[in-house]
Amino acid sequence: MSFIVKILTGWLQEHAVDRLAQNKTFQAFAVRTVDGLEEARRKAAEMGRQAADNPEEAAAAAKEQLSSVWDALKANAKRDLDAFIAAQRDAPPPPAGKGGRGDLR
Repeated sequence: MSFIVKILTGWLQEHAVDRLAQNKTFQAFAVRTVDGLEEARRKAAEMGRQAADNPEEAAAAAKEQLSSVWDALKANAKRDLDAFIAAQRDAPPPPAGKGGRGDLR
């Protein structure tokens, strides 16, 4: 049973990765996510330097910043997921022989 699961998992992963790699909406989501995380990392490093000077103020600022980043990340993920689902719903079916239904290679 686990052998069949491994085969199906590998097949699904291969096709999901190909489809996501070709999807402009997913690519934009990935870029925004990486940029947002990089910005959060930069701000966290800055806050770490400020924490040495005034720990209480830095803790309050960190809590506020974390809440802000989390809210923005959730909003972006929801917007991008909705756009991705809409794009998949409106996309034409893949051509036969290119990963379409029934094409098990």
